[in-house]
Amino acid sequence: MRRLHFRPFLLGLATLGTLALTAADGPTVMTPLVWKPTSALLSSGTVNLTPFATLKIAIRPLTDNRAEKTRLGENVEKPATRYIGTADDVAPYVTKHLLALLQQPGLPLTDKTDGAAITLSGELQRFYVIEKDTYAGDFRALLQVESAGKVLWKGLVVGQATRFGRSYKTENYHEALSDSLVEAVSHLLSDKTFLEALAGQAPAQAAPAAR
Repeated sequence: MRRLHFRPFLLGLATLGTLALTAADGPTVMTPLVWKPTSALLSSGTVNLTPFATLKIAIRPLTDNRAEKTRLGENVEKPATRYIGTADDVAPYVTKHLLALLQQPGLPLTDKTDGAAITLSGELQRFYVIEKDTYAGDFRALLQVESAGKVLWKGLVVGQATRFGRSYKTENYHEALSDSLVEAVSHLLSDKTFLEALAGQAPAQAAPAAR
């Protein structure tokens, strides 16, 4: 009598079961970047535009200094962490909205560098949401203002946003990310030293030598 061998089949089922469990507990959901702020700039109506009347200020594309370039956030409510990711290029997206937010109060910023007397540049360090009961967005960028090869201002810009929402929903991640950037720009617009540098009024210091 021919013997039937079931062990490989059973092992295959066990493996599939493990894979299914892993996928259910710890997936990465991919999403396009979506601008979805729920808050407005806090200082957009209080900026004195007189020093900027004759200026052209250019913003250069931010560089992305984040360790995980495709990751936007994580949910830590279950034993296995679940992630939110994107295939979009994050740094140009952040640069675009940073520019738009700084233009809201009337600052003469542009993404065209030709003829600009002053430039704003920097590196993106964090653009992330951690979800545990609430969505906590965190934005960090090291920015600097330059004119004629001199650094007029350099600083770490931070914005944070917290919101409630249904668990592990991409739109809540988008809202927390957007609001964290809005808060960061609100801080910039209320920073007198930054605004003076952007107008070319701050004492210049030599830019550090490239390493």
